[in-house]
Amino acid sequence: MKIDKRKIRQWKFKVNKDLLTWHNILVVLAVFLAVNWFFSGVKSIERNYKLQRKINHKKSELRLLELQTINLENENEYYKTEEYQDLALRQNMNKIGKGEKVFVVKLDQNWIEQQKKLFETKKIKQTKLTNFQKWMLFFSGKRHKKS
Repeated sequence: MKIDKRKIRQWKFKVNKDLLTWHNILVVLAVFLAVNWFFSGVKSIERNYKLQRKINHKKSELRLLELQTINLENENEYYKTEEYQDLALRQNMNKIGKGEKVFVVKLDQNWIEQQKKLFETKKIKQTKLTNFQKWMLFFSGKRHKKS
């Protein structure tokens, strides 16, 4: 196959005459600039959107920290009051306030022993159940403690 130099020159001439005109070059350049401008705009909008999300997140964190600070300040003020100090003294030192009466309730030893016996008898009854009875209680939905 022989390459014809004449045809190559004709093709170059056509390309230079028809395609590589100033008008075509300017159109291609304008299209390139428009596409570049469009994509750079989209990128900047995307970047601004991400930055705005970060700002909103930081603002919400700041608001939360402000509320926590206010809450802690209020707690500190409450701890300084006489009411809290009196309450803490009563709880920790078993102190009695002015004008208060204390009632001492004695536990009835007989009643405690009766409750222990009842508990032990119930425990014995539970252990005397057969395996079949335990399964029936399980399937019926009644609560049955493990023995």
